[in-house]
Amino acid sequence: MAEKLLACLERNFERGRSGAQIKGRDFYDLLWFMQQNIQPLEEKLARDGQRPYTVDSAMFALQEKMVSIKIRNLAIYLLPMFESRQFIEAWLEAFHENFQAFVKGYLGNK
Repeated sequence: MAEKLLACLERNFERGRSGAQIKGRDFYDLLWFMQQNIQPLEEKLARDGQRPYTVDSAMFALQEKMVSIKIRNLAIYLLPMFESRQFIEAWLEAFHENFQAFVKGYLGNK
């Protein structure tokens, strides 16, 4: 999970002509980990990022980044990956709300 969290925070990615600057799969995977309450390895967060993170600092940084994430940019990457368009459209619609609910379980959890 730490690697996925770092990817969501630091990966620079551009897809197609749309210029989507995020990789939707990273965020899909991260929310799945969060939904399962999987804990990232602190050592990996501290060692492998462009700067050292703790779980709290990574989650706070991710909260800041989430404000700028547009659903249409996630959709560019995710829609073609799912056979059930209805499932992924519902997931996209609830993306920001679900993230805010899941992140509470990671802040100050020591």
